[in-house]
Amino acid sequence: MIHTFAIEPSVLSDPLNRRYFLEQFGVSKGRVIAGLPREWHRKVYRLLAGEMKDRERRLYEEQLLHLRKAVRPLDPPIETVPNMAEWLQYAEDYQISHEKPFRAIVAVENPREREWVIKAAEVNEGSPNWHVRRQDKVPRTPESLVEVSLPLLEISREVLLVDPYFDPSASRYVKSLRALMTALAPRARKLARVELHCFRHLNADEQFWKRCETVLPALIPEAMSLSVHRWSAAVSGERFHRRYVLTEQGGIAFEGGLDCGREGESTDVFLLEDELRLVRWAEYQADSDVFQPDPEGPREISGEAWVT
Repeated sequence: MIHTFAIEPSVLSDPLNRRYFLEQFGVSKGRVIAGLPREWHRKVYRLLAGEMKDRERRLYEEQLLHLRKAVRPLDPPIETVPNMAEWLQYAEDYQISHEKPFRAIVAVENPREREWVIKAAEVNEGSPNWHVRRQDKVPRTPESLVEVSLPLLEISREVLLVDPYFDPSASRYVKSLRALMTALAPRARKLARVELHCFRHLNADEQFWKRCETVLPALIPEAMSLSVHRWSAAVSGERFHRRYVLTEQGGIAFEGGLDCGREGESTDVFLLEDELRLVRWAEYQADSDVFQPDPEGPREISGEAWVT
């Protein structure tokens, strides 16, 4: 779904390469860029901006600002590459020593003929290591939910988990929520908010909140919290039915829901195009004009789980 690529900065020195590759990255495209080095976008700008005319430079700055959102940090990070002429060697060494975190490395040349290094001049949508699926079928397990979502979560600060049928008393939801919150734990200090959005069943208010306050703290890592939001009848006639992992960077739709299923079950997953993601994102904000928020407001649940 969302794959990480390492891009040699000098690849973008060619105007045609620059135009092509800058349009091929982003969550909705299924491709993010490895932060190699950590401030990859700054290194690329410094490397190339001096060669451009003012108008071209301004356009390039806008493109890089957009692309910056698609840079995924490495763990462990590479703070700097002292000699950019050796960038490819650094990238290959990282790929080998860290169990191949990159779908591919895109470089000007491939002198050591690595199967996972693609020469920029030869990239096309049919290239085996370049082509990505923007929709797929995955098992309905907590592990698959995290695997699909993690590349998005690792570049995000605001996370909205949307499932109208969330039930804190159902183990299928408990298992999935624990997995997602555990995956977010390493980024706890960088997260601005993590929210769970579900449908408000009017005859179950007291029981629902009691279950949340009893069950959820043990699923949420210490030093983190989860804001639970409920929504009732749609203002616009829109049905509260869809299931998403939404962030300020992108969105993934889960046809079967955010819970885990029976053994052997699968669900279809889709990357949202940027325009649609913005529409759906707005629907779950406090000023939504599509759904009616719970008049009692959201509740913040603080975490108590110890994550090693």
